[in-house]
Amino acid sequence: MTTMNEAASFVLNNNQPRSENYNIVWGEFLDTFFINRYIDGYYSDVRPALAYALEPLKELAEKENWGPNDTILVSYFVHTFYELRKAQRNNPDIRYIVEYEDWIYFNTGLITENMERIYATFQKNYKAASRGTEGKPQYFLSYNPNNFMREIHMSEYCYPLPDRCCYFDDYTQLIMDGTKEPIVHWTHIVDENWERICEILYGKDKCNDEEFKRRQQYDAQTRLEGALKLARNRVLTNYRTAVPQSYKGELQLLLPLCLKKASKPDFVLTLTRQDSKPPIPGVFTYTARTILTLSMAYQNARLVARPEKDWLIAEDVVPTMEDEIDDYE
Repeated sequence: MTTMNEAASFVLNNNQPRSENYNIVWGEFLDTFFINRYIDGYYSDVRPALAYALEPLKELAEKENWGPNDTILVSYFVHTFYELRKAQRNNPDIRYIVEYEDWIYFNTGLITENMERIYATFQKNYKAASRGTEGKPQYFLSYNPNNFMREIHMSEYCYPLPDRCCYFDDYTQLIMDGTKEPIVHWTHIVDENWERICEILYGKDKCNDEEFKRRQQYDAQTRLEGALKLARNRVLTNYRTAVPQSYKGELQLLLPLCLKKASKPDFVLTLTRQDSKPPIPGVFTYTARTILTLSMAYQNARLVARPEKDWLIAEDVVPTMEDEIDDYE
């Protein structure tokens, strides 16, 4: 393992070029943190370097499947920080992120096996050759077990302790009313996601055939409608079927769409609760905006809480860069 002192001995210039086309979430993170990309003498890409730096957090936290090469953990950490930063701007009197002297402190949202909260702390990076300005040096993020602390230890450095990011105010919205029939614009969803749907239902070789698409769109829509009906039946027997996710500051619910096998989801439908207009107490429905891959859905849901092992499980997720949580712009 590369220690903090060993890592600091490298000349670090240009942390991560903007040509790598990160979205606004990664942009916020990379403007704040200088990630040491030298591992055992080799220069690494950003995501593997961050995964390496997060190994102590993974070891300290309760055991969890974070996907191949800890890609889910990397996504979780970056997006959690973004949500904390956004919450801090909106509520400056709440201690979401504490910056004091040369240090930054925040709640990772994870806990140990003994249910102790885990906090992150990083020191500013003043190396002359490093990316960043003298007026706003970045925080140095490298492999260092001291970067992550249990609450009992963190209280010696930062007190009151930073708050965990909260994604919802009304706990009743975490439970779906399975008797409500969602309003779904299937034509739009099928058209917007045709390549994904076509590959699952008809084969990849048909995806670019416009005539085939025209003929099969109704069939695809009918099969998606049937999958939603099965998902609603599932909600009525198991309330955990509808999994909460956070997207652009809004709480949504995720439902599995099983197109080929009843026990194996192929896509995930996102539902947004919509109150009646004009407002009538207790009257609401759900609207469906789009469908996600299992990888997208898991990463979104993991921000709120670790999904129960019902249908959305890490073992079935193989994240790719394209499955990164959508831009927040």
